[in-house]
Amino acid sequence: MVKEKKKQNKLKKELILLVIAVILAAYYLNQPNFKCKTENDIKQDECFAELAYKNSNEDYCRQINDNLIKDACYLSLIVEGIYNSSYICSELDNRYLQYVCLRISPRPHMKEFISKRSVTKDIDIQGMDCQDYNRFNKVVCLYVKAAENAKTNLSKAESLCDSISNKTIRDECYFYIITSLIIGSNNISKKKEFLIDYCQDIKTNNWKSECFYVIADELSFQKPDGFIKGAADACLNSTKYKDFKCYNHVALNLNFNEGNQFCNFADESNKISCYVGIGHNLAINFNDYNEAFGECRKINNKFNETCLITYAAKTGALIVKWEKDLVKANENCLKLPKKYDSICFIGIGNEASKLFNFQISKILDNIELIREEHKKDFAVGVGWSYSREFRENNINKLQLKEAMSSIPQEFNEDFFYGFGGFVSFKSKYNDTKINETCLSIANDFKDECIRGKDAWHNFSFYLDGDFLLYPRYYLNDLKK
Repeated sequence: MVKEKKKQNKLKKELILLVIAVILAAYYLNQPNFKCKTENDIKQDECFAELAYKNSNEDYCRQINDNLIKDACYLSLIVEGIYNSSYICSELDNRYLQYVCLRISPRPHMKEFISKRSVTKDIDIQGMDCQDYNRFNKVVCLYVKAAENAKTNLSKAESLCDSISNKTIRDECYFYIITSLIIGSNNISKKKEFLIDYCQDIKTNNWKSECFYVIADELSFQKPDGFIKGAADACLNSTKYKDFKCYNHVALNLNFNEGNQFCNFADESNKISCYVGIGHNLAINFNDYNEAFGECRKINNKFNETCLITYAAKTGALIVKWEKDLVKANENCLKLPKKYDSICFIGIGNEASKLFNFQISKILDNIELIREEHKKDFAVGVGWSYSREFRENNINKLQLKEAMSSIPQEFNEDFFYGFGGFVSFKSKYNDTKINETCLSIANDFKDECIRGKDAWHNFSFYLDGDFLLYPRYYLNDLKK
């Protein structure tokens, strides 16, 4: 009897262990990386790269052995907007891919047309180069090979690019040739004419514009003789094909005197954008507004106000962005002359929304750190920031409406006023589209949304990758 009981207990234990083993086996078999580990060599690496993309997780990239696939994995996370921080770029081994990766962070417009994993799946590629890789990695492999050959065998580099049937991706390959010719060059001015002619041969406007843009940037970094006029000419060509605000960003690379000379070369339609770059640069380098305003007032009278407004818009916002300190940003804005303080607090609201990852409860908790008379300005900046996220499809209508329902009644008008400003830009000032958006989103506050749109039509600035539109007459004057 005792023996029989022991036998039954043993069978029960074995059965329990078997069930546990089955459960564990099922668990591990269903783990995403288990499937990858059953693959070999490049197939395994490409499997991990696909997991990184699908799961928005850089950790899968770290499990990749092939250097090119690993670099392409990290790059795709930046290109797809999954990660926005340039720290990912430091993980890249290839200098050409790293150069492009580092360029994307301050030049986010590149995400609009740079090749993506999802787009390259059906691209036809002729020739035998890079055949070991799948479509996306094959394209990246061709970029790298073209860049590596550019300095010693340009015709070979071009033939690699020409093997790509898609003209946009082919032109991106030519862009890698340009970056190769620029990287490591101690004096870009010796190659400037050749590089300009090369850019002219690129067919698609986005990459043609970016090609001239990178020449302007490198001239501003290297500063050879005549670089200011050379950079201005390159920016003129860049904006001719696509306006990615070349003048604005190049002005950011320069000291005040260089920037002022550079902006003098800008054509009339680009001067505002250029002087905004100077104002932004001063906000980065001067905490004391008296020093910054003194520099702004050295500018041609027609544009010194542009510089002053931009400094005010960015000085508090940059403290929030870099130091994550709303109290310090608040104090900084309060030091400004009364004429400019509202714009400073709008900038804080815009940046605080990003700092708190658009979690409206956290944003509203921190509005208490703002001086009472400027909480409404802060709310305008929050509305602006939410509008940008919605229009760029980073949040959907349901998420937006949930946030809107949480806004305290005292700030509703201000939130929608700011919301209307960004709607007006993204709708290309098309009144029908703007009014439709205000009606569908703002409901009871559609009139305030439309008023915000009308106020922001008059005067536009481009700041740090965000379109921040400020009224010609300041906020408090408009709302009287």
